[in-house]
Formats: sequence, structure tokens, C-alpha cells
Amino acid sequence: MLSTASAISRLRRDLTLGALVKGLLVLAAVAALVLPPMLAPQVHSAAALMGVGVVWLALTYNSAKTSRLSADSPALIAAGEYDRAEAQIAAALGTFSLFRAVKLQALHHLALLRYGQKRYEDAATLSRAVLNQRLGTAAAPLAKPARLLLADSMLEAGDVRGAYDALRELAGQRLSLPEVLKLLAAQVDYESRVGAWDRLTHEAMTKVQLAELMSTPAAARTQALLAVAFRRTNRSDFADWLAARAAALVDPAALVAERPLLAELWPAAGARSVVPSIT
Repeated sequence: MLSTASAISRLRRDLTLGALVKGLLVLAAVAALVLPPMLAPQVHSAAALMGVGVVWLALTYNSAKTSRLSADSPALIAAGEYDRAEAQIAAALGTFSLFRAVKLQALHHLALLRYGQKRYEDAATLSRAVLNQRLGTAAAPLAKPARLLLADSMLEAGDVRGAYDALRELAGQRLSLPEVLKLLAAQVDYESRVGAWDRLTHEAMTKVQLAELMSTPAAARTQALLAVAFRRTNRSDFADWLAARAAALVDPAALVAERPLLAELWPAAGARSVVPSIT
């Protein structure tokens, strides 16, 4: 299994090497234009420049193959095929690529894999490593998914302050619908942890409508946390309605096992989710 430290170290090494190779190719192209007329008149500048172009094309082709190595990783992770995803990501990280975006995408996919494996601290470390790099134009689309993953990972790891910092960076940014849904789920989770009950109940119907577009587990947890907020603000009617909607999607015992706070909605489920120790 690829360790977090080795993956980040390999990324930094490859990014440095890629920048060096691109710099050398640019220098070689300039030299191909300037030096032959002075030092080797029998060598045509166009021929020398073509040689540099062939090397560039070969490296570009290799970089494209590297990108394809991890392209299927998110689908494999979603399907629970973690071993295959790990193999593809490891191959992508271990293969030279001329372009930063390819390597950064592979590391982001590794962060997604660790999140799926419930290794949340590793997922947060990897996401932070992606964000700490200069993303540039090609890798800029990774910034928001990486920050959303960082916020989710920090929440799951119990680092509420770290999650707040990640969420704050997303404030005011233009997000796609999937990103809006992920942000809402993370915000509801965060606000329930800090007891921001009044804030949670603000524009509740809009939140419920958006929750309907989430994945089933996220929709159930979001509505259950909103139900707790309404119960804490003495709106038991709406709380009961939301709790019933959540329970229709996911077994309450599973929800309580993930978020013990939800035991106040389903006390019996909370009791079932605790496995007695054998002494």
C-alpha cells in the first residue's frame, strides 16, 4: 500500500523534475535556433528544432498515458474496488509526466481513495498537499474538489477548526451543483458540531430540497441533522417530519453509529448501535 508520505514525496520530486525537463527543452529549442548558424552552419536550424519537437511530443504522449492510468480511479473507488484503484493510482504516481496537472490529479485521486477507506487523516494530509502546490491554469479545477474533500476529511477526523478553515476558503466561490451539494452537507455537519442550531434552521426548505439531490447516505444524514436542529429550537413537528424522511432512506442505527448526536431522534437505534464488550 502506498504510504501518504511517500506519495507526497514522489509528487514533489516529479514536479521538480518535470519543471526541470520543460526548462531544458525550452533552452534546447532556443539553442536550436541560435547556435547552429554560429557553430555548425552545415546543420539546419529547422532540423535541430524538429529534433527538440520530437522529444517534446514523445514526453507529451507519455504524460497522456500517465493521465489515463488514474482516469478510472474515481469510478473504481465509488464501486468499492479499492485494490484496483490503488494499483492504478500507484502506477500514475510512479510514471513520469511532463505536466503538473496529471500528477496533482493522481494525488487527489489517492486522497479520494483514502477517504473511501475511512483513513480520514491521510485523506486530509493528501488534500492539503494538493492545495499547497501551485496549481496553475490546468490544475485549477482541482482546487474546489480538494478543499471540499479536505473539509469532509477534517470533520470525519474530528478536527472542527480545520474543517471551518477549509469551508471558509470556499465562501463566495462559484460552484457546480455537485460541489454545492457537497458544501451543504459539510456545512450542516459542521454547524451541528458547533451547536449553531438557529443557523441550521435558516432556509430549511431550500436545504431539504437540495438534500434530495444528494447521494442517499448524505441526504439521510443531512436531513437527520436538520431534524436535531429543529428539535433543539422547539420545532418538534418539523423535526419529526425530517427524522421520518431520513429514516426512510437509511437505517437509523447506521446514522446514529456515524453521528451519535442523532440518538436523540431515535433512542432505541442509539442503544442498538452500541456493541457491548465481552469481558
